[in-house]
Amino acid sequence: QRTAAPLLPVPGRKIIHGQPRALVLPSITESENDALSDPIIREESPWDTFKQYYECDLAGAVIVSVRHSGHREALAVRQYRGQEASKILQVVRRIQHDNIASVQEFYKTTNALYTVGSFHPLTLDHVVACKAFPDQQQLAAIMAQFLEGYSYLVTHGFQNPSLDCSGILMSMAGDVQVARLDCCRVRPPGKVEAIDLAPIARVMMELMQKYAKDDGNIGIENLDRWPSDCPAVVFLSATTSVGSFEELKKVFAP
Repeated sequence: QRTAAPLLPVPGRKIIHGQPRALVLPSITESENDALSDPIIREESPWDTFKQYYECDLAGAVIVSVRHSGHREALAVRQYRGQEASKILQVVRRIQHDNIASVQEFYKTTNALYTVGSFHPLTLDHVVACKAFPDQQQLAAIMAQFLEGYSYLVTHGFQNPSLDCSGILMSMAGDVQVARLDCCRVRPPGKVEAIDLAPIARVMMELMQKYAKDDGNIGIENLDRWPSDCPAVVFLSATTSVGSFEELKKVFAP
């Protein structure tokens, strides 16, 4: 079974490291109408500001860190290189939603871009790894948040067809956020297609039966636990037939 990320020890003395921070704005490659705002990038190492505690896999590699001084909350520092760095900047400049992982700060060195965001110690993979299965109410709470975040991502021009439970963060309070933004690709304009709905069906199946079918088919095999007329199965079935996210949201909650 997967375990949640460990709690942090209380840091010691407050020590301020590094040179004064230089702030720069990245060049604009899209129209102002497409961008929410240009992120401020500090051209310095994040380790002048943060102390590393441990590394783990939470929707990708993350370095759990705290500031050397000031507020001592745990934060998630992620490192990107090359095309990954360009991609994460492209997505963050156009996406802002409560159910999508956000970036609070950017740091840039000669060979990497670092993002700093909220620390969520769980992914939906931890839920899948539990022996217990979520009930209808818990499924509804998870999927409603995931659907809100992922539909926003798609309608704003991005998609991640391979997204599964391992790429979705969850806080201890049950707040769900779509992550793995570095794996997103630009989506051509047009109506919602099967490839856009596939991650929703995949995540639903993983939560309901601990796995998704290898052949790409959508369905639940244990009808004793999930009868064919139960809300969760009705919702899952709808992912194969609806033509928009709005239609899917109108389906009775799972």
